[in-house]
Parts: sequence; structure tokens; C-alpha cells
Amino acid sequence: MMGEVRRIKVNKSVTKNKLLDYGFRYKENGDYRLYVPIYKWNDKTTIYAYFYINMEENIFTYDIQSEGSTYYPYYNETNSEVNRIITENINTEIIKLIKKGILKTYENN
Repeated sequence: MMGEVRRIKVNKSVTKNKLLDYGFRYKENGDYRLYVPIYKWNDKTTIYAYFYINMEENIFTYDIQSEGSTYYPYYNETNSEVNRIITENINTEIIKLIKKGILKTYENN
């Protein structure tokens, strides 16, 4: 994947209400999901991310999608202007989640 690799995890102090207030919605099996538009074409969101937080396992993941399925060019192409924009927008949203205390970075120790 492109961009700087950060180690991100869910802040242990985050609550269900904090996630819901931010815009996450409960999906199932302990997963909360947030829809994040990350690329527009002609003023229409064409690529988006789903951010997932699992409260029980304290795990954060995300999936890049377009038209209801995984957007594979993001995972397969390394030199793309679209992927650069996607990575930039993903990082911007992750920074917002860190500032809100929902996520945090950690070092390998």
C-alpha cells in the first residue's frame, strides 16, 4: 500500500456512545462501521471507505470500496494519482479519529 505505514489501534477508553456520536453505526458481531467518502468524480462519490472498529477485540480496520465491492486498484497499483488521493483522504480521517480520542498510534516495543 502507498503512504506512510502507521500502527493504529483503538483507544481503550473509547465508548460505544463516542463511536455513535462520531457517526459510526453498529453493524454486527461487535463491529461499528463508518462510511467515509474518499474520492469524487464529477461531484459524485465514486470511491469510499468503510472504517471498522471492533470494541470487543479492540481492532481498527478499513476497506476501500467502489460501487459496493472492494476497489482492488487501491490494493494492487502502487503508482496512481487516484491512489495518492485516496491515501491522503484516509490519513486525514485517521488523524481526525486520533484527535477525537477514538484511535491512537503505537510503537513496536
